Amino acid sequence: MTMITEPTEESMLEGLLKTARNNWSVDGEQVTSEDILGNMDKIAFHESKNIADAIQKSDNTESGIGPGRGLFQFEVGEGQGAHTASRRLIKQLGYTPDFLKGFAESNYDVSSFTPEQQQMMFLGNILRMPNKAEGEGRVGASFAGVDTDKELADYWAQYHHAGTKLGSDAQDDMTKKFLGDLDDYPS
Repeated sequence: MTMITEPTEESMLEGLLKTARNNWSVDGEQVTSEDILGNMDKIAFHESKNIADAIQKSDNTESGIGPGRGLFQFEVGEGQGAHTASRRLIKQLGYTPDFLKGFAESNYDVSSFTPEQQQMMFLGNILRMPNKAEGEGRVGASFAGVDTDKELADYWAQYHHAGTKLGSDAQDDMTKKFLGDLDDYPS
């Protein structure tokens, strides 16, 4: 009997990057793995200062702890960001990777995952994320055409943060905060 082994995390991440590169071409120009990883790194820097086991601090809770976890501050709980991202990653891969087995028992907390596992969650999520309705100021649910920090901030506000209305003062404030954090991003 032949045992089927799961691909290594490195090969899973490379496979997701390859899919993203192939899907996100603009005018025949393909996004590179370095571009994708660089954009993800900037989002993680904004969200957690690139701390893989980060736990959100919040003034809005009695405990002082918010729902965001990990590099990308995926929110814990059923039906929340980490749960959605895990379902999308499973759909993208066509199977459940070992690191997601038993994920529900942790209340969908990614803070114990490796940076690579969190990157896979992010990529699986974005690759399966539907585009929002077309309209002025909308960007697609990908890094295609994201060449500047401002374009990355717009992507982040519309698809990763996703908690503000397009064109609102709140979205402008969030975008400015994202760009302000990138002033401290190590180059």
